Amino acid sequence: MRRPAIGILAVLLLTVALVPGAAAFEVNWTDVSTFGVTAPEGYAIYQVNLDGLDAGVTTITLDAFGEPYIVEINCTRSFLFNSHWDFIVSITYPNGTVVSESLGTLSIGQEYKVRLQYFTPDLIDTFLDVDIYIDILPKSVSFMGPVFPSRSYLIFHSVTVTAPDEMSYAKVYIEDGEGLSKIVDPTYQITSWTGSFFSWAWGSILWFVEKIPGVGPYFAIALDILVVILGELIFYLKFFFIEEPEVTVCLVEIFCFGEAMIHGGSMGTLLRRAAENHVAIFKFLLWLAEWSIGMVMLIIRTIADVVKALKLI
Repeated sequence: MRRPAIGILAVLLLTVALVPGAAAFEVNWTDVSTFGVTAPEGYAIYQVNLDGLDAGVTTITLDAFGEPYIVEINCTRSFLFNSHWDFIVSITYPNGTVVSESLGTLSIGQEYKVRLQYFTPDLIDTFLDVDIYIDILPKSVSFMGPVFPSRSYLIFHSVTVTAPDEMSYAKVYIEDGEGLSKIVDPTYQITSWTGSFFSWAWGSILWFVEKIPGVGPYFAIALDILVVILGELIFYLKFFFIEEPEVTVCLVEIFCFGEAMIHGGSMGTLLRRAAENHVAIFKFLLWLAEWSIGMVMLIIRTIADVVKALKLI
C-alpha cells in the first residue's frame, strides 16, 4: 500500500530539520511513485538516484533557481521474456528546446535504475548526465546544453519525480555552497592535492618517453593505451568478483550448463561437459589474474626505469 503524500512530506521535513548545520546530506524515500524536495536556504541539489523503475514514462522536473529543466525517460520492453529494453531519454531546456537520444539493450533484468549527474570525489560526470543501469552494466546518455556551456554540473533548488509505478528507493543529494563549488568546478578532480600531483607526474613521464628517438612517440601511445586497458580490466574484475559475485556465479553456471545442453547426450555426458567448462573458466580466470599482475608489474618497472633516467638528466 502506498504511503499518503502527507506522510512522505512529514518524513522529508523531519529529515531536513534534523541536519540544519550539515555541510551535505541526503533525503531518501522507499516505495513511492512520486516525490518532491526543495533545498534549504544556502543549499542546492546536485544529484538524483532512482532505483526499481519499470517500463513507462518517468519524469524528473529540475528547477535550477528559476530555470526549469524536464528530463523524461520513456522505457519500453519487448521480445522474448521482455528482455529487450528501449529507452528514449529527452530533456526540455528552459528556452523550450527539446533534445532526445535513444538507447537499447538486451537484458534479463526486471527493473532499472537512474543516476542523474552521478558524482564521486574521484569521478566527475558530465553536464546533465543520465546513467541508466539494468542489472549491472550501464547505458549512458549525456546532454550538453546551451544554457551553462562552461559548467560541468547544474545545481537545483528543487526536484520533482513522477514514475509510472512505485520505485523501490530514491535519493536526492544536497550540498552547501563550499561543497558545491568543488562539484560545479570543471577543473576539480580529486579532493586532495595528490590527485593533481600524480596526474602531472604521469604526464611528465609520457612526455619524457615521447622524446626517445625513433620509437618514443609509439612507446608513449602504447603505454597510455595499456594503462587504459588495465584500468578497465581491473574495474570489471572488481565489479564482477567483489561487488557483484552472485551475478558472476549465475553467468558462469548458465554458460557451463547451457553449452553442455546444446551439445546434448546423456546425463553423465552433460555433467562431465559442464565440469570441463567449469575447469576451463577457472583456468581462464587464473590466466587473466596472472596477466593483470604481469601488466601491473610491467608498468611499474617501466615507470621506475623512466624515473631513473630522469634523475640522470
